[in-house]
Amino acid sequence: MGDEYVRRRHRKHGYRYYGSAGLLNGLIITKLRINSFIVTLSTMFVYMGLRSGISGGSPYTIPDDFAFIGQENLFDVSWVFVLVILILAGAAYVFSSTVFGRQLLAAGGTESAARLCGIATDQMILWAHGISGILAGLAAVLWASMIGSAAPETGDTWLIGSFAVAIIGGTGLNGGSISIPGIFLGGAIFILIQNGLIDIKANPYFANSFLGGLILLAIVLDRVREIVSSKRNPGEELNRAPVLEDANRPPGTFTAPVEGTHRARELPKGN
Repeated sequence: MGDEYVRRRHRKHGYRYYGSAGLLNGLIITKLRINSFIVTLSTMFVYMGLRSGISGGSPYTIPDDFAFIGQENLFDVSWVFVLVILILAGAAYVFSSTVFGRQLLAAGGTESAARLCGIATDQMILWAHGISGILAGLAAVLWASMIGSAAPETGDTWLIGSFAVAIIGGTGLNGGSISIPGIFLGGAIFILIQNGLIDIKANPYFANSFLGGLILLAIVLDRVREIVSSKRNPGEELNRAPVLEDANRPPGTFTAPVEGTHRARELPKGN
């Protein structure tokens, strides 16, 4: 009876819970001006504690028809893979061809400059965290569908993977840039590395050390590339600055040009 009630509630209101969890992060960040990394890390442990306390550590059974998406194929291609491609394609369109995507990247690049250009940065931050919560919930649903069970500890080991895929895929650590093909390749590389460690019978206790080193290497290489590029083209950042004025226009690229531009200083208010 308990499991059936949970299933009914999830089918009806699940996406609202996911989005609300992300929106809570966004509200704390925008209203209290607390670092986003600290907020999301803290609420992650809060949600993990609630999950374990409510479930009592026991997995929930799921109906057979729920496993359709996770275990069935479309022309010998997993439905999960098809959904991933559709989500990535949708994200590519949003960031490359819509005003919303352009403003989202601009707010993530240099928030103060984006605000001076008329972008509602707080609203963009709320949207970003709300969408993040929905996608995180969708990932959990797909995983439960794949394995046929909803275990409370699901996702405890996903933190390093989420960092690795984004960073290896070329997502800017300071915001303002994203590569959808890079994210797809980053995910593929991450899976290949995990499977490769198993194939070579590497000590599984050192797996996180290897992945952490890979993340650090990707960060160092990206930083070196930025330093070399700035030395070769010292005027590049200045040339990108005027494009910020067009942040309200549908873009043609994935990178918001606000990162590294002039940081505007707020003028003192007159008496």
